[in-house]
Amino acid sequence: AHEHVAFHRQHPAETEGKRIVNPAGLSIERQNEICAQCHSAGEEHASLFSYRPGEPLQQWLQLDLAASAESNADPHSANQLARLMQSRCFQQSGGFACTLCHDPHQNQRDGAASFAQHCRSCHQQNSCPEVQRGETGAIAGDHCVACHMPARRDAQVAMQTRQGNIEALLRDHQIGIWPETAAAERSKLADKLRQALQPQDNSQNSRNAQEGSAP
Repeated sequence: AHEHVAFHRQHPAETEGKRIVNPAGLSIERQNEICAQCHSAGEEHASLFSYRPGEPLQQWLQLDLAASAESNADPHSANQLARLMQSRCFQQSGGFACTLCHDPHQNQRDGAASFAQHCRSCHQQNSCPEVQRGETGAIAGDHCVACHMPARRDAQVAMQTRQGNIEALLRDHQIGIWPETAAAERSKLADKLRQALQPQDNSQNSRNAQEGSAP
């Protein structure tokens, strides 16, 4: 950072940063290591405050790439890079950067549908059995992450309160097929559909009642 400041003090008319690393110019591995400073686990060899993007992260942090999260009680889903690298999506595609799904410069709180667009860039929507189901199939295609990236309570990321620790709800980044999760999400989608249709049903019943009582 001090090199960047010093350069532009000496060259105030220069509009292009000369000492800032643009992640877009790095390999996928080096791009993901920038995120891995926080979104991973491992043994720290040196202070990460001295890490410079583009350098091999292993000089500062030996990553734990054997993370497991076989149940919701398992406290390892915060190791998101390791879990992602265990995914068939990651392995069979040749790997991809975290920024494929996450834009660090945008607020991405608009729900599962926005992430489903990235899934459909490789996967045909009709290839998912859940999309073929009658009641929930129409909206299942917009909820890929709900089934394939289960949300888990993480004991390693907890907020301390007077009532006790509140464990953060994080999505497991091992993209996979989780039958129990799919069944639970299917039930949630069905409930959402019923709730959405209920006002219409009540309105129709009210109109029918009014017509039936008309002279």
